[in-house]
Amino acid sequence: MKCPTCNADMVKRQIEWKKGIYVRADVCPKCKEEFIDLEEHERAMREYTTQNITKLKRNVIKLGSSLAIRIPKDIETSLGLKEKDSVEIFSTREGIVIKPKKVRV
Repeated sequence: MKCPTCNADMVKRQIEWKKGIYVRADVCPKCKEEFIDLEEHERAMREYTTQNITKLKRNVIKLGSSLAIRIPKDIETSLGLKEKDSVEIFSTREGIVIKPKKVRV
């Protein structure tokens, strides 16, 4: 796909659309324009309008040679997390976002 602004080849990337909401977008590496298709935009809007952000303060702990953060029980329950579930971790300008990785059946 070509960028409608500068005609460069677009690349698919996952971008942070709104704080904590990530979408797949076509991004122009030349002029930095970002384009989201209608289906992805509608999905992001549903997520944005139903988003329930919980802000907590936690200490980082050492776990082996890595650092770890404990997830409180209420967040674990509300997200349906279980031990050994996979999560996606994103580093953003504002900090770290951790999202449960949905397993497709």
